[in-house]
Amino acid sequence: MSLSEIVSICHELESQGTPYAVVTIVRIDAHVPQEVGSKMIVTTAGLRAGTIGGGKLEAKGIELGMSALSASSGKPELFRIDLNNDLGMVCGGVATIFVECSTK
Repeated sequence: MSLSEIVSICHELESQGTPYAVVTIVRIDAHVPQEVGSKMIVTTAGLRAGTIGGGKLEAKGIELGMSALSASSGKPELFRIDLNNDLGMVCGGVATIFVECSTK
């Protein structure tokens, strides 16, 4: 998904008054299912658009995005996710993701 598509969807959600979080892979170490810069948009209903790799990593990103939307502070946060130790995935890489919300 291109940056212009992400911006367009964010603009659409803003105009509808729908809170959302953007989840971005900002660093990878070893094998991770997507590239640095991969983004997805999460609303309180779940994944709206994009991908950070599917499967357990994406499910964790959706969980973190939805959690950020419901948090009182809503401040941007970095999360380091070890795919093997934290998610039980065999690829063994580490993804650092950045979660930022539109609502706070």
